[in-house]
This record gives sequence, structure tokens and C-alpha cells, in this order.
Amino acid sequence: MNAINFSKITGNSTYLACATLFLLSGTHGTLHAWIANQRINQQVDEMRKKKNATNTIKTRVRSADEPKQIAQADVQITKTSKPLSKHKQKRKRRIEQAKKSGKTISTMNYDELKVTKDKHLARNDKIIAIKYVEQMIKLCEDVNQIGALMIELADLYFDTKELPKAEIIYTEYAHLYPGGADIEYASHRAILCSFYATLGSEHDQTKTYETIELADNFLQRADVFTTYKDDVTRIRTNCYERVIESEVTIFNFYLKTGHIISAQKRLDNLKKDWISKMPEVESQILVLEQELANKKMELSGEKPAEKKPATQTKPAETKKTEVAQTEKKKQSFMDRF
Repeated sequence: MNAINFSKITGNSTYLACATLFLLSGTHGTLHAWIANQRINQQVDEMRKKKNATNTIKTRVRSADEPKQIAQADVQITKTSKPLSKHKQKRKRRIEQAKKSGKTISTMNYDELKVTKDKHLARNDKIIAIKYVEQMIKLCEDVNQIGALMIELADLYFDTKELPKAEIIYTEYAHLYPGGADIEYASHRAILCSFYATLGSEHDQTKTYETIELADNFLQRADVFTTYKDDVTRIRTNCYERVIESEVTIFNFYLKTGHIISAQKRLDNLKKDWISKMPEVESQILVLEQELANKKMELSGEKPAEKKPATQTKPAETKKTEVAQTEKKKQSFMDRF
């Protein structure tokens, strides 16, 4: 086969040039091998083209069927998905309304915030109203109006059981407006928030001591704060009893485990700190002293003396009727939620 005939078969002028070189050099065997290799490459290229064309057809068919499959999947998701909760539905409506009006909390002026806040309060949506009141405080320039907004915000926190936040706002108002019209109301509400956060006698009593401190500060102005004076007095007495009961529990633990020195310190603190505040606890302290003396004799190997019956009941029992009103108020507050 000469170079011209080969170029006619392949239809490529490049092959003609390559074949001419092989013929001039006289390497016929190499020329035949090269021609066979080129034919194989052409067959491979044709197979690749056919395969790509087939894949393109399959892709087009799959793309045509995809909308039906997606629609069926959407129907299945719609059938199996759970309905939105009321809170999420409200949030969705708010977002849609904000998009339509083009207004958000951060872009509203003071009057717009007030109108929207009142709408939410009319629907008893206090959690959302809190956001608007917070923004109103930031924009307000009237000092007296800021005080009124602080009371409103604290009341909303109180009603939505955000007691730590409510206590902070009430206490801050009492510091910023010592002569304000709502000073007694705010101080009493701060005491209530602190009192409702106290724990039982078997737990830490830090919050109980904080409540006692707030009540002491309130009762120092008892000549002015007359509306809630009796209620605050009952709350403080209840806190006294809880702290004493906690101290007695710790004393009994030390006594039972044989820690005599620690038990003696607890008893000394009871006599020093609480007899002056609650004289009726003195009889209970006498009983505890007798128990401590018997424990000392028992540890030393002596026969303990007989226990003397207490002449009075524990303070927690004698004061149940006096704090009944406070407990009722506490229950009614929690029942509101």
C-alpha cells in the first residue's frame, strides 16, 4: 500500500505525511504497525461517541421524568409531615406580615412599636409584646416614661414566669427611682420573685438569705410602705423558719455522724443569730443542747441522761397559720400559669 492510497482510506492528510516519511525511510514493517494502531484508535473514538450519545438520550429521558417524581415526593412529604405548632404558626404569620409591611422591630419608631405592642397584648401574646417594650425603652427619651416602661416590662416577665429577669428589672427600678410612684410595688414584687425562687430546707439557702435581706430593706421603710408591709413580714418569717430548719437539719447530721465540734458550732450560731429574731426557737435549742450533751457522754462511755420533752413545738409548726396567706398567694401565682 502506498502513501496516497492510505490517505484515501483514512481521509486524513496528516496520515499522508506520516506514511510518506515511513516509505522514504524504507521501514515498511513499522508503517503497517502504525496503520493498524491508527485504525484501532478510530474504532475506540467511534465507540466513545456512540456511548456519549446513549448517555445523553438517557439523561434527557430522566430529566423529563423528574418533575413527576419530585411532585410525588412532595405529596408524600406533605402527607407525612406534622402540622406546625401554634407558636410556629404565629411566628410564620409575623414574618409574612413583616415582609408585606416592610417593617420590623428594629426599623419601627416609638409610636409604631407602641401600637404593635398593644395589639399583641390585646391578643394576650405577652412573650412577643416583651420584645416591643424592650425596644421602646431603647428609643424612649423621657425619664419618667422609661420608669413606667420598666414596670410594664417587669410585669410581663413576672406573668410569663421569667422571675429572675423580673426581679432584676424591679430591683433596678427601685435603685433608679427611689421616690417613684411605683417604688413600693416594685420592691414588693422583687421580694416575691426572690421568695418564689427559694429552695427547701434540705437545699442551699442562699436565695432565702437574699430574700431576707430584701425584706429587711423593705421593712426599714414600713412607715411609708404600708400597702404590702404585712405580706412582706410574713414572707420574712417564713424565710426565718426555713433557715432555722436547715440549720437544725445540718446539726442533726453532724450529731449523727459524731462530728461534735461542727454540731456545737451550728448550735452556737442558732443561739447567736436567731433567738433574737424568733424567741420561740429557744425551747428547741434547749432540746438540741440536751441531745448534744447526751452524744458527748455516749462517745465518752458514760450513760446519757434522759431526754426532756419539749415545752413548745417547732417554729415551722407554730407559724403555719401565720404564713397561710403567703402560701396561698404563692400557690395562686403558680396556678396562673
